Amino acid sequence: MTVLDTGYWKFDVYNVYDDSSLSSYALEQTPLKFIPTTLKSQDYSNKNIIWNFGDSSPKVSSLSATHSYFYPGEYRVTMTVMLSDGNTQLDSFFRTVKIFDFIPNTFAFKTLSSSDVLNLSAGVYSDKLTLERFNSLQSFGSPYTFYLNCSGSNSLFYDKTKLSDEPYAFLLPTHRFIKREAIGKIFSDTIINKIDTTSTNLYGKLDRSSLVVPASSSDVNAFFVGTSGYGDFYFVDDFVRNNPYYIFATLDTSKFPDNYTKYYQLPLSDLPIKNTFSTYYTISSNVFTSADYFSITSNGLDGEGFYLDTFNIGKSKFYNQVISFVAKLKTNNLYSSKNQFNKLNPGVVDFATNAVKIYLVDSITGKNLGNILPYTTFDTSTFKDYSYGWVKGNIIIPEKNNLNTSFTSNNFLSVRLSATSLIQDNSGSTYFVTGSSNEFNLYPSTGINRVAKINENFDMSGYMKSVALQPSIYNKPVIFDTFFSTIFGNISSGVDAIGKRIYEKTANFIPNNVNIDTCNIDSLLSYADEYNIDLQQFASTDLLVNYPAEISRLVNLFSIKKSLLFGKRNQSNFNFKNNYSNNLIGSLNESINYVENNKKYGYNKGEKLDILSYLINKKDDYIVAEELYSSNYSLLRVNLLSSIISTDVYPLSAFSKNWGWGLVLPNDFYTDSLSTYKLSSYYNFYNYFSTVNGTYNNNIINWEDTYNTTIDITYDSLSSTYLPSYLSSYNNTPLVEWDTENGIIEQNLAYQLSLGTEILSSE
Repeated sequence: MTVLDTGYWKFDVYNVYDDSSLSSYALEQTPLKFIPTTLKSQDYSNKNIIWNFGDSSPKVSSLSATHSYFYPGEYRVTMTVMLSDGNTQLDSFFRTVKIFDFIPNTFAFKTLSSSDVLNLSAGVYSDKLTLERFNSLQSFGSPYTFYLNCSGSNSLFYDKTKLSDEPYAFLLPTHRFIKREAIGKIFSDTIINKIDTTSTNLYGKLDRSSLVVPASSSDVNAFFVGTSGYGDFYFVDDFVRNNPYYIFATLDTSKFPDNYTKYYQLPLSDLPIKNTFSTYYTISSNVFTSADYFSITSNGLDGEGFYLDTFNIGKSKFYNQVISFVAKLKTNNLYSSKNQFNKLNPGVVDFATNAVKIYLVDSITGKNLGNILPYTTFDTSTFKDYSYGWVKGNIIIPEKNNLNTSFTSNNFLSVRLSATSLIQDNSGSTYFVTGSSNEFNLYPSTGINRVAKINENFDMSGYMKSVALQPSIYNKPVIFDTFFSTIFGNISSGVDAIGKRIYEKTANFIPNNVNIDTCNIDSLLSYADEYNIDLQQFASTDLLVNYPAEISRLVNLFSIKKSLLFGKRNQSNFNFKNNYSNNLIGSLNESINYVENNKKYGYNKGEKLDILSYLINKKDDYIVAEELYSSNYSLLRVNLLSSIISTDVYPLSAFSKNWGWGLVLPNDFYTDSLSTYKLSSYYNFYNYFSTVNGTYNNNIINWEDTYNTTIDITYDSLSSTYLPSYLSSYNNTPLVEWDTENGIIEQNLAYQLSLGTEILSSE
């Protein structure tokens, strides 16, 4: 006969210190000991005791048992006494033990300014919000993530999934949670719907009075007891609300079983939230904030709380090009203003409330260049019911237009887009808001600062005509001048003409394929493969070799360093002998004129100087000395140290050996009282002009190609063209901005990208 809880067999429960206790912590270091007692006999030789700890762990057969629990809860521990054969139950007894987490699972928002209430301004980021948590060790290794949501907002919830189908979804008036990361002087803002927390391990150690107390990880008796962490985020709501509403945070338990699920042995599910509570902040109100100005960018991304210029309208724009813009209302602290009182509409009626007018203005004078409405298209379909605080559209300015500008095909126009509107506030009052875009340039639709390579100026149709021997063919100009030139191109065709491309690839085969300093990108990649050089992913063949032809041409060209592209200009300025003319050059302009007219001799030697009367000026830097015996010329520096000559102007007749000119003179020359007069017996002296001929050597860019429009080498209309300072720095030419932001490289790439994406017509 089976007897339950008769009191014949019982057991006591002890903690790790052998103190009687019916509770402990869910830690391996704090097990409970279960020891049986009996009122009848100490003879256990023919008894078998089975322990069931109530937590689904395996049963244990032993006289006494020790067991630690992993999950907190109340557990019924049962001792069953059997005969040694295991077939007859003699007695059964149970006791209930309580197991606790040493680190309770808790989380809450960190208090802001001694208050649990947020005060917000519409469209403005909140102060940084912090969610703090403490967790027991059961789920260690799993991420602690919390879902964020808001209850009671008047605006839309920001749905990130819309961005794949609606790239301008960020313009919608929404409430949203933001993870902010500082990158230099700006921030990277990520819209989130849940937040990850940091993780710091917590430690404890045994203590007789408290069982377990907190400890440092460096304590030799310490053991792991749980984790703590926090996560920071910001909240913003675009719409005004005068009544309280709430921000909630709820633990995502989908990655690990929570205590409730484990204790009741419930099956895990894929539900994102289960068996957990929420914590919350109260938002007392979201007050109205007045807009202060219009921000105009290419797509409306202009930074929130900081200035972001990444998406400004591109510096290089062209006539006949689609120039997209978004005009947004902003506050002086650089936040977007998309409140429900400013549903904007593109308007042509002056002073209509919330109607936006767009202007094109001269970026230097601020002058309105005229009515651009005929050239403006507003997007009235994208989020037409939610255009709060913004308008979207584009302009296309034809080269032949009615604007008040003196633009010519050889020039460009520096402009800004401007917007103005009469908007209202939450009380119904109205006020004007204006603003403008960044400065950008309008260039001709044929491009600006084009660059041509050597051997890209081949006249294929002309060449074919020159080798036609039959009179019946070469006397038919239509075949060559019309038919073949249309197919293959002629000397005036663009560099993408098939005839020019074929010839350039053939003529430049070695520099394009063999020379590692000038070769194309695909050849460079082949070299890398040959020598087992691992190039980064951005230089993979899939990316570069498969560019459209004209983009590939520019990438190949602009990957070459400037010194090789520009070549070395002849900067020799020691051209003193003129055996073909007795005329002496009288001025720098005359010297330059010699070079421009291909007169190759004597352009650095000026008029002869009178030794007795000539006054040297240090600012001239040099004069020329001609040794009469050998007819050799040398340059003499006249900008002498003040310790030698203290004045800026001094006579040539005062010549002294301490001037350091190194003239070859007799030994007794400097002791002769008539040495000044005898100097003319050994040397003639002339003015010096530093003019150089400026011809190019080993250049890849063909400066004389008519397609090239960066500089005109044959005649630049600048006297400095033939001076060393110009040749070394290219002052007063676009070449000084070759690889700068919005320089020649960017201008050419922007032009070709615009053509390729069909947002520019070159017709």
